[in-house]
Amino acid sequence: MGNREALLEAAITCLRERGYARTTARDLVAVSGTNLGAINYHFRSKEALLNEAIAEGVRQWIEHLGGQLARHMSAEPGLPATMDDFFAELDASRPMVDGFFDALAQAGHVPELRAQLGAHYETFRADLATVLGVDDATASLLLALADGLIVQWQLDPTRTPDTDQILGALRTLTRRLGSRARSHD
Repeated sequence: MGNREALLEAAITCLRERGYARTTARDLVAVSGTNLGAINYHFRSKEALLNEAIAEGVRQWIEHLGGQLARHMSAEPGLPATMDDFFAELDASRPMVDGFFDALAQAGHVPELRAQLGAHYETFRADLATVLGVDDATASLLLALADGLIVQWQLDPTRTPDTDQILGALRTLTRRLGSRARSHD
């Protein structure tokens, strides 16, 4: 593995362990086994390295979640098991979830990072639509639901609705929207 790849992997590790704001150039050098000059040579700055690491870490995480979703949707019982596994996956990958939120905060200030994350998100949305056999709008709605649940979980996992509550809420919402649509016909 070359210095560039070692730095990128080290940055992903540091983001998971320390977060964006607490990762120093010296941390990156220590974890990667490179030197300070390698950061500037390969990435121009520590921030550029961390931004690329965030985008790559998020890409890896989204790819992993997509694989999990595909496996669960092809098996019984489908969505309920997927929701349980989704929350278990969040618990298991808390540092990456935190890194994702660090990335979102940085993306508002770094157009390149925003473009990278947007491209990863678009790929995930398309993959989600394919796995579930739904259109892009439905996949977008499901992503918005998942994002909202992640925010709730991140702030207080004990108060995040469980699978049964989420499915019950979806049934209620579907009934209400269905009756409203019929009343407008």
